[in-house]
Amino acid sequence: MRKLRFKSITNTFRMNKDLYKIGVYIGGILLREKEADLTNTTFTLVSSKKPAKLLKTYKNNTQILKKGVYCIEGISIIPINVIVIEEIDLEFEKEIQILKEFGTKEDRSEFLNEILKRYLNG
Repeated sequence: MRKLRFKSITNTFRMNKDLYKIGVYIGGILLREKEADLTNTTFTLVSSKKPAKLLKTYKNNTQILKKGVYCIEGISIIPINVIVIEEIDLEFEKEIQILKEFGTKEDRSEFLNEILKRYLNG
């Protein structure tokens, strides 16, 4: 089970507020959804710009998986993946730009899940 949160340039990541929301959201998912547990649930923060303060704060708990893809442990009960659009392949950036402009909420979630599968597994 893959859950996403998207932060755009106009909706930037704020340490205290957004970390709290992420923790509450992950806890809610694990309690509410029958098939969700610590072994099969991932949370990914997709950010148009690098959340520098977040990565600096958790630098000892951060692993770089690929260029622009980070995994941070210790923020919540499950690791949090962070994908920074400005750091990854131009092809992906163009796809995201089109998606942001024209996609509906459901289409965005489905599209991002497919991209994540392709990018993280490829």
